[in-house]
Amino acid sequence: EKDRYLNIQQVKDMVEDLISEIITQKEVLFSLMDVNSYDDYTFAHSVNVCLISIIIGISLRYDRIKLTELGIGALLHDIGKTHVDRQILNKKDILTTEEYEEIKRHPEYGFNILRAYQDISLLSSHVAYQHHERWDGTGYPRGIKGKDIHEYARIVAAADVYDALMGDRPYRPPFTVDQAIAEIRQMRGTHLDPRIAGIMIANIAVYPVGSLIQLSTGDIAIVVKVRKLNPTQPVVRVIFTAGKEKVGTYHEIDLASLSTIRIIHVLGKNEINNISALLKQKN
Repeated sequence: EKDRYLNIQQVKDMVEDLISEIITQKEVLFSLMDVNSYDDYTFAHSVNVCLISIIIGISLRYDRIKLTELGIGALLHDIGKTHVDRQILNKKDILTTEEYEEIKRHPEYGFNILRAYQDISLLSSHVAYQHHERWDGTGYPRGIKGKDIHEYARIVAAADVYDALMGDRPYRPPFTVDQAIAEIRQMRGTHLDPRIAGIMIANIAVYPVGSLIQLSTGDIAIVVKVRKLNPTQPVVRVIFTAGKEKVGTYHEIDLASLSTIRIIHVLGKNEINNISALLKQKN
């Protein structure tokens, strides 16, 4: 049968590794700079959703068993798409009503695939089934709402939306982190469980480590440390002056201790490419 190749032990090992990696980093925040650099969007998306979901689960003080159930459900939440025609999944034009209805069947396909495996918790299977349900009852496939949706599925729904917004799609460029957070805030209480969405927002690094930013002084700096309790004022290392001159000796600034300096801009891809070219010229 089509789905019997699913290696459950491999899935469990991967989730365990992700849990261990996150637990050992006490102040872990999502670093989102390299999230969408893979060719296989669905796999990369599933791993990202799994990571985000586990971080939310840790914030909810889930034990190891619950984190594993959540993680497996998150990693396999879109497995039902293997039963949807690839041409429909990859279509760049607007979907017909029939095509959209077929895509909307993937939660049920996923539930039926996963519940056939005795080694997978039925709760993990319900993540695949319920991750497109909405807090206000306007989701699919069953239109259930609020706490009738299993908490695991509510977590994965939030993570799924966030990572989808951050993705570079054929019909739109990726959202910036602050744009995505604003969108998630709009969805609290309608699409998403407000508490879960709030926990996720609290764990997102607005300026992830590695981000290139411009300060109010005009200087260009790289983010080197982010504190979970104060994510909008990271520690940065200045690398270029306002005049685009390379700094002779790098120095770090803790923005939390300097109220006179703030971040005014996150550099986009073109600006980063220009900075890289400048660095090569100066070396």
